[in-house]
Amino acid sequence: MMRAHLQRLAAALSGLLREEEGFTLWLEAERTDFVRFNHGKVRQAGGVEQAYLDLRLIRGKRQATQQLSLCGGDDDLALLEASLPALREALEQVEDDPFLLLSEQPRCTERIAPGALPPAEAMVADILAAAEGWIWWASWPAAR
Repeated sequence: MMRAHLQRLAAALSGLLREEEGFTLWLEAERTDFVRFNHGKVRQAGGVEQAYLDLRLIRGKRQATQQLSLCGGDDDLALLEASLPALREALEQVEDDPFLLLSEQPRCTERIAPGALPPAEAMVADILAAAEGWIWWASWPAAR
């Protein structure tokens, strides 16, 4: 799902560029479940989905980068579009980068690192079983 969203953003961004401008996009995203325990009991369970996009605008040998927090919806394109004026202004302020070397052929690389954990329900049950009978107040340092 995020791959298709990124491809839509890249295609739309291509149409927003001025002559002599180019870009790169770098996406980092995660989907994580979590459980918080306190005194041997589940206190909070939930999930986190977050995505950050580094947009690098390039003109000639100059480049400027901005990181955006994506929501995964239609607002992301507006966010990209709104970031362009500041990036264009930054390009006027920076010097040429003598080390900037970009491929002329567009390409995509991807690394997906799925977790290899047991199901969340099994882990919670194991942790609760291990915590059963533990005297929590006895493990706390005495108040000073």
